[in-house]
Amino acid sequence: MNKIKNKKKTQSFSTDVIIVVIIILFGTLFLVANKINTVESKTIGEVQSQASDDSDIIYSSLKDSKVIDSKGVIDANKLLALNDVQLKEELGIKSDFAITFEKNGKLVKIGNKNCIGSTNIIVNGQICE
Repeated sequence: MNKIKNKKKTQSFSTDVIIVVIIILFGTLFLVANKINTVESKTIGEVQSQASDDSDIIYSSLKDSKVIDSKGVIDANKLLALNDVQLKEELGIKSDFAITFEKNGKLVKIGNKNCIGSTNIIVNGQICE
């Protein structure tokens, strides 16, 4: 008789442990998913704002280095003469970057390239140079 009682207690104990573990796992998954959603929604606006600010800085730097003249015309030869390391130094950029141009919402090639910048970036299937 004692053996039967011990078996039932052991089975109840293991079932309780499994239920607690499942509840903890679901709680953890909920908290992680909630944290991921919160982080993403905050950083998207910040990234867009930072990208806009960086674009303004790069445009000003290109204007100061006479790659873009006062009328907004780009000297493609000066731009193509610089490699990505020189452009990073010239523009004060630390990360990978790509310079693209568009007119009326369409990509304009720079020489025969879609973009100039880091070789880690691909624009319209072409690696930047």
